[in-house]
Amino acid sequence: MTKKDDWIARIIDIEWNMFQDVPNMGGKALCQEDPKTFEINRVSQFMGWSEAALESYLGDLTEAGKNGRNLLTEKYARMMELISPLEYASMEHLIPPLDPEVPPLKLYLSGKRRLPASIHTSLEGRGHFIAQTIHGL
Repeated sequence: MTKKDDWIARIIDIEWNMFQDVPNMGGKALCQEDPKTFEINRVSQFMGWSEAALESYLGDLTEAGKNGRNLLTEKYARMMELISPLEYASMEHLIPPLDPEVPPLKLYLSGKRRLPASIHTSLEGRGHFIAQTIHGL
């Protein structure tokens, strides 16, 4: 197993555990009961990331866990802000406010800000997909 494979496996393990605790208004979602599909989807995404980006994200996940934060709950809650504002309102208390000093990703995707080199390399060619995802299209 390479260092990259090890980081990916560790990230997926942490993410899967966080994913199990993501609240869903209708109870646990079917995708939360399917670890194999989760792993396939996440591995396919992370294989394109640079080692620097993986190492950084693993550090973020580890630090979040130590501080009692669930980054997947935060991710899904922020997605709900765009696609289901009423559901977001019921989850907003579960997530910390965004840091006003950190510009939103949409500024980077629009070209108004430049991404750090390690992240830019990982996202090369994926801007349109990410922009659609962020804007809920």
